[in-house]
Amino acid sequence: MNAMSGFVSVTLVILLHSLPCHAGIWDLFSGGSSASAQGASEVTSAGPLASLPGEELWGTDYKAALATAAKEYKNVLLDFSGSDWCTACIRLRKTLLSDPAFIDYAKKNLVLVNIDFPQRKSLSPELTKQNNHLQELYGVDAFPTLVLLTPQEKPLKRVRGLPETDAKGLIDYLNSSAN
Repeated sequence: MNAMSGFVSVTLVILLHSLPCHAGIWDLFSGGSSASAQGASEVTSAGPLASLPGEELWGTDYKAALATAAKEYKNVLLDFSGSDWCTACIRLRKTLLSDPAFIDYAKKNLVLVNIDFPQRKSLSPELTKQNNHLQELYGVDAFPTLVLLTPQEKPLKRVRGLPETDAKGLIDYLNSSAN
């Protein structure tokens, strides 16, 4: 190993430690759980998450979501994720958030907003600025994080990391504080 490759290895390890993704980022690089790595490759190699059930319900415009939620008397659910690198985020989208029970619940009760921090695709400068502001505003320090809030931007619930429940459990948790 030459000095440069050692520097790159150390830099990569430091970089990975700074990316807070619950359950899985290390699996992609350390030969860990093949299920995590497989989950990531299935989504990223197949293209964007748009092919998942219910994906059409997710928007990216925070202010528009607040306005829609106020008009329709719904709450807003923010999904802070790293859609193309965070295996826990990908798993959350492929399982709980694509479950027919969650999709049905969301259509009736929520306005969904994807607050994405991708590494392999670029976002517009406006969307990047919005997402960075929302991450700071809601104190998000790990991915995935779900934040349920009112149309008046009052946080009601937070789920940090990949929930250890099914769609019904997530729905029950979100309902436990819905106004």
